[in-house]
Amino acid sequence: MAENTENEKRYPKRIPYGMMNFVNVRERDCYYVDKTRFIEKIEDSNMFFFFIRPRRFGKSLTMSMLQHYYDVNDADKFDMLYKGL
Repeated sequence: MAENTENEKRYPKRIPYGMMNFVNVRERDCYYVDKTRFIEKIEDSNMFFFFIRPRRFGKSLTMSMLQHYYDVNDADKFDMLYKGL
């Protein structure tokens, strides 16, 4: 996100501890483990997925990422959210 280069000089990149909103994580240029590569596998599968992981493992953030990926109301933000992942 090019507009954050000025802020990068003043503020170090943060770990999004406790953040569950994908938009906030991307807008604030926090560290993020990209899980978009699994979207194709989910789409190609004819199975249901049950996300069971320990606490603080990114389940809610992953669901938020999927929500914004498929939500037509977020189409205008798509490039900003997913570019570079």
